[in-house]
Amino acid sequence: MELLGKFLQNKNILMFITTMFFMCGILSYFASGFLVCGLIITIFTIVIIIKNLIPIKYVLLWVFIFYFGFLNAYFRVQNSDELVKFAPSKSVIKGQIVSIPDTSNVLKTKFFLKVFDINGTDLNAKTLVTYAGKDVLKLQIGDFVELNGTLKIPFKATNPSQFDYSAYLRNFNTFTVFYSENLKLLDKELNFKWEFLQELNKVRDKIISVHAKYLKSPNLEILGGIVFGDDAVSPPEYIKTSFVNSGLLHILAASGMNVAFIYGFWFFFMKRLKAPYKFTIISG
Repeated sequence: MELLGKFLQNKNILMFITTMFFMCGILSYFASGFLVCGLIITIFTIVIIIKNLIPIKYVLLWVFIFYFGFLNAYFRVQNSDELVKFAPSKSVIKGQIVSIPDTSNVLKTKFFLKVFDINGTDLNAKTLVTYAGKDVLKLQIGDFVELNGTLKIPFKATNPSQFDYSAYLRNFNTFTVFYSENLKLLDKELNFKWEFLQELNKVRDKIISVHAKYLKSPNLEILGGIVFGDDAVSPPEYIKTSFVNSGLLHILAASGMNVAFIYGFWFFFMKRLKAPYKFTIISG
């Protein structure tokens, strides 16, 4: 008990534990596991109070922080948008492509669309489009398009072990999906931001085409995934399964964590060389 008391007197450790309870509250909302987490927290609280292992002020603080984290996510994260009330239905939508179209399948592509019109009604929402028509490979981020198809609500998990597609899309503030085989490009001028993103995407495609000249599958897809993410060049299913089973799927995603690891290594290396701090930051 004395050792535990000294342990909790360390402000850094106390702050770390408090932060973990806050994160657990947020994660329980996104993982739809609030009831399970709440039950665990309740049992934990009862045991601690009965055994008198930790001062009750800390226990009450952590319980409060857990529920505060959950409620913070509950009230801050959207649960629906303006498109939800139109689903399910056959609709015509107009909008702008706001993600790089996933053309790993030459017969169809997926992209997020910022919708500003549905059946003649103005609105501001986002949907995930699956398009299986002509000119799949010609679509670019930033393009304005008109689509004729079916608007639906994504499926929700019916048991704890099932993948919840609805919850997954909610992380992107998207609450509907749209399936279409009819698309028309709209003649609208792009601002500097979208022109710049289109040029960046063209550079990415050129780099991938150079890789393709010298590498064969699956090496091409693995390198493309490491450099640009698995949406750039989708690896064969057996390769993706192997990475999933080995717990290394994150390697095939050009994520912020990957960048942070590289930057951290560079910072550590330059610090050992006693390089100037500003030079280390800028070069990193």
